[in-house]
Amino acid sequence: MARTNQGVFKQLRNKHEKLKSEFDRIVEEYFIDDEWNPNYDFFSDFGYEADSFCCEAISLENEIQGMLNATKFEDDTIEEEYQSILEKTSFLKRDMKGKFDEVLGLIARSSGYLNDIELRTIDNYKCIRSI
Repeated sequence: MARTNQGVFKQLRNKHEKLKSEFDRIVEEYFIDDEWNPNYDFFSDFGYEADSFCCEAISLENEIQGMLNATKFEDDTIEEEYQSILEKTSFLKRDMKGKFDEVLGLIARSSGYLNDIELRTIDNYKCIRSI
């Protein structure tokens, strides 16, 4: 019978911590007191970073889910820990998507519409559109 490489779980935990740090950095950079910082360009700055973040989060979710599906845990607390990491990763992804949608909505309301270049830029985002 094959054994699970326990180092993989540590890598997943570390990837989650790195993702959480990246989330905190993005929010700190682009939001002041949880409000959009208009000193940045939404489309070329925040939009691409948010999309990249969501791609990383989706990838990590898939890795964790794969390990949870492939591993028979003898200790329920370990399984619960990784289930919790999966849920926290999903929350970070949804929270980033929420911030993205909120600012995009503000931009659309302030100008009344999104122009063709802005719409094409949004079409270039690979992951955030699928959430």
